[in-house]
Amino acid sequence: MAKHARTKKEVLEVGNIDSMKDWGYAPEYIEAMWKILNLEKPDDFVLATGESHSVREFICVAFKEINIEIVWEGEGLNEVGKDKQTGAILIQINPTFYRKGDFKAIVGDALKAKTTFGFDPKVKFHLLVKKMVEFDLLQGKSE
Repeated sequence: MAKHARTKKEVLEVGNIDSMKDWGYAPEYIEAMWKILNLEKPDDFVLATGESHSVREFICVAFKEINIEIVWEGEGLNEVGKDKQTGAILIQINPTFYRKGDFKAIVGDALKAKTTFGFDPKVKFHLLVKKMVEFDLLQGKSE
């Protein structure tokens, strides 16, 4: 998304846009890992937000951060994401990027981590996407 914001030429190729994921903010996960390492008794924990969002939704939210609204046309491998304003194709499906065993929905239950050491992610999906796009835009300025 950020590269497109700079070049206005790039078409993003993606795999399964309907795949559902539990998207989390790495710094919060690192902090939780530190807490796990400092527990008196070793144990296994799931770190997750408990929310599931599709790759399609991620794409739409990310492009919205650079003021582009994506509209979807077609079906399956022929589906494309277009800039609503210009009609330009910005997203194409590439079966090469499909993952074997890519589950339809992935969402974690972090109740054990929450009750044991208070894990409670504060950075929700939309803010996470915003932070990712902002970071990519900053990286692009230094290239």
